[in-house]
Amino acid sequence: MEQLINNKIIEIIEYINEMIPEEWDEFYVNADINGKEGGIFFYYRIDKEWIYSHDMYDIYEGYSMEEYGKDWDKIFYLAVDLQQIFRENNQPIWSDVIIHVDENMKLTIEFDYADWDYSKYNE
Repeated sequence: MEQLINNKIIEIIEYINEMIPEEWDEFYVNADINGKEGGIFFYYRIDKEWIYSHDMYDIYEGYSMEEYGKDWDKIFYLAVDLQQIFRENNQPIWSDVIIHVDENMKLTIEFDYADWDYSKYNE
């Protein structure tokens, strides 16, 4: 299972790396997944400037909202697949994952297991 998780995380990182059309210094991915619902976004840093993934089609000429939508779908379903690995192996199901790759290419991953759908914050 650990190897499946690692492989899926690397797949997410590699896909996002390909989405970013210039060399980046650091990025964070946040995936909020509940089965096949939820969302995903990322921020990446170039020099001292942080760029939000949902702004990419406004920033980069030739990268349309439609292309971004296709890329968003791909990374979202990669995150769904990551959560499915946990389901298939009878592991606790996380609700949110944050993937961070720093300027030294060090990878950190944080899983959040809060059940936000049934919390007082979802009233």
